[in-house]
Amino acid sequence: MNNRTKKCPYCTKDIPIDTKICPRCGMKQKRSFNFSNFRIILSIIPIGISVFFALHNMGVFKGKSENISSNSYNYDNNKNYDNNDKVENRKYTMEKFMEIKMGMTYDKVQKILGEGEEESSSGHFSNEAADYKWENSDETGIYISFLNNKVIDKSQVDLESKNAKVTKNMYDRLKTNMTYSEVKSILGKGELSYESMEEDYSAETYIWTNEDESYLNVNFIDGKLESKKQYDLK
Repeated sequence: MNNRTKKCPYCTKDIPIDTKICPRCGMKQKRSFNFSNFRIILSIIPIGISVFFALHNMGVFKGKSENISSNSYNYDNNKNYDNNDKVENRKYTMEKFMEIKMGMTYDKVQKILGEGEEESSSGHFSNEAADYKWENSDETGIYISFLNNKVIDKSQVDLESKNAKVTKNMYDRLKTNMTYSEVKSILGKGELSYESMEEDYSAETYIWTNEDESYLNVNFIDGKLESKKQYDLK
């Protein structure tokens, strides 16, 4: 492992340090805690408190509480609308993600998604690799790796619908070497979150996300269940 990689906490493989989904097991990566930023915040808090009380003593906040109370009702009523509106206005969607196929050239991908932002590139001549991302303003997005100008893997973050009905009991019924059809008969239809096609194997990860953000991931290698992961299932 070097300073540009980290270990996936789920499969323990070395992966790019800024990747959001492990390219080996397909699991979402948790954000790392930035201690430097935390120390800066701690140093600012006392200053903010002092400024607040100084302004309060000057009477700056008089008459503001009524406005806050009157606006809180409208804010709560509009909260769900704002979230739904954000989803509906995403530029990069699950539908577009599913249009991307293994082996596509960058030009064909660009016709579907538009210009991507390059995250990394390496190699030359017959072994050129590049990673691109297409992100929405809410940090959802599509991430694609190319080798010699052809798609070799793709992943999506939080573009799936959150209307699954999966439980811990269902999770416990999943067994190694099950096919997707067998898993689907237990969980219902899943949504693709990761796909990779190598010379010697293929990999897919499907996700089932409940309305409360609990979810279940199943990783398939060559069409057979290799591993599974659940978060907060009841």
